Amino acid sequence: MLFSKLVFLGSSFLFLQMSAPSYKTEIERWRHEREAGLKADDGWLTVAGLFWLKDGKNTAGTNKSNSIALPEGSAPATLGVFEFHNGQTLFQAMPGVRIRVNGKPVTSATLKPNTSGLPDIVQINDLTMFVIQRGKRFGIRLKDKNSEMRKAFAGLKFFPPDERYRVRAKFVPYVPPKIIPIPNILGETEEEASPGYVEFTLNGHACRLDPVTEGDSLFSYSRI
Repeated sequence: MLFSKLVFLGSSFLFLQMSAPSYKTEIERWRHEREAGLKADDGWLTVAGLFWLKDGKNTAGTNKSNSIALPEGSAPATLGVFEFHNGQTLFQAMPGVRIRVNGKPVTSATLKPNTSGLPDIVQINDLTMFVIQRGKRFGIRLKDKNSEMRKAFAGLKFFPPDERYRVRAKFVPYVPPKIIPIPNILGETEEEASPGYVEFTLNGHACRLDPVTEGDSLFSYSRI
């Protein structure tokens, strides 16, 4: 793709044509953005725990007796309760504990899970928590800006960019979208919709990718 720039000079315009960034430059920019995203305050390096909710009261705090045990020194011994019933999660803060949900001070709140597209975020100090749904199970995902993974992160390692792996693919839509069973790291199988597939040739082999939507991008699974 070529990029253009329109420059104003007095009462006239000068149209400048600039060359597209090189393949190596594009790859290195993506790698930089990927690493920056991991190291961000809400990046994956801050993930510090996943606690499955049981029906009823699930206490949270730094005391190890809590259902949701938080890192030592990060919060009060017991900061509140996540009460779970029939797929609904209500958070109730302990008296005197200052909690924010979506940036606003609250004492209680009903929390939307990640499957809503916009989960409610519970925040205290450098910790954030939100409800995730995996199949029929619900849990609390914990993120910690001071996680050990974030502190110890030394950067990603990559092979040098190789243009032999730069391919042009054809996108073929599924009408209607195809449902794909996808196993997760918990040993469960989830069903996701694929909008279509892409096909291309790599090193003489015909390849095909079935993507699913992930935010505003596509995440692909391969079939060769």
